[in-house]
Amino acid sequence: MEGLIPVIILMIISALFKNKKSSEKEPANKRTNSAPQPKPVSQNPFKDLADFAKEFTKDQQMKMKEVPPVVKDIPVVQEKMERSQKRDQGVSRGTGRLSVFQEKNPERQAAKPLVNSVIPSSKEELIKSIIFAEVLAPPKSKR
Repeated sequence: MEGLIPVIILMIISALFKNKKSSEKEPANKRTNSAPQPKPVSQNPFKDLADFAKEFTKDQQMKMKEVPPVVKDIPVVQEKMERSQKRDQGVSRGTGRLSVFQEKNPERQAAKPLVNSVIPSSKEELIKSIIFAEVLAPPKSKR
């Protein structure tokens, strides 16, 4: 008996809510009962499409006839010539595989007396070279 009481209460509550839902649905059903207005449809839709295409092509042809072709003078590009001249100027780039057979540049030959500039000529240069050697050399533990 005690188990039936909550079931009966739930049935009563659900019956009340069911009545409210059905009353809300009725006006909605009344709204949908009206038939939608049918749209006028032509018998052959491809015919309309063909007519539209013809009109479009006629319009395009008329536009082409109305607008005379404009001839534009293209300026001569001289940048390419300037670039090629810039490449030719100056020292050629690094040596390739066949550099053995080419003449050496006098600038590179002049740069060879580098050995004389490596040896310090004064006391100050000698001190600086010793300091740089200590700073740049590997640590004593690695020597």
